[in-house]
Amino acid sequence: MPRARGPAGLGLAVALLAAAAGPAAGPLRFDSELIRLEVRGDTLRVEGFYRYLASNRREATPLVYPFPVDSLLGKAWPEAFAWRPAAGLPWQPVSATGRPGLSGRILVLPADPSERPELRAVYAQLLLTNYARYIVTTTQAWGEPLREARFELTLPPGMQLTESSFPFVREGKCWVFETTDFMPAVDIIVRWGPAAPAARTP
Repeated sequence: MPRARGPAGLGLAVALLAAAAGPAAGPLRFDSELIRLEVRGDTLRVEGFYRYLASNRREATPLVYPFPVDSLLGKAWPEAFAWRPAAGLPWQPVSATGRPGLSGRILVLPADPSERPELRAVYAQLLLTNYARYIVTTTQAWGEPLREARFELTLPPGMQLTESSFPFVREGKCWVFETTDFMPAVDIIVRWGPAAPAARTP
């Protein structure tokens, strides 16, 4: 089985994230996340919901949102970025810009006094084989674990999860990994293949 190289642009992303939005740099803490990963043919679609804790945030807050750079993956492209001051409120567009040498986008959350802002991010990535990766190791740049995290993986019909870096379990039509106090040392990495045929009844 081929061994993937690490994300080439991740070091820069982590450095920017720590400088721009880490606990020491501003009144924003990364609290929890819900990530939906869906394989659609030769594309992985990622929809992430990120919840933060804020305290008297008087200035706009930049965040780095990295895309995986991996020898087993193709290009990634953004689809949508939005934020809202609290759950249940309408989503609002977020400024997103690129930077040379960074695979991802730099987002800017507007200044707002709300205490529980949320971010929604959607991107897609070309798949070269039955392998996908989602970056979670940037959590370390915040200096503390996430209170909770949930990951939902949906595969095409007839496919099953064959390998993963975390213990996903089958729930209905998708595979789920849910945890607390999440400070991962490795990214979400998954592989899949055709489901075994059902045994015939004599």
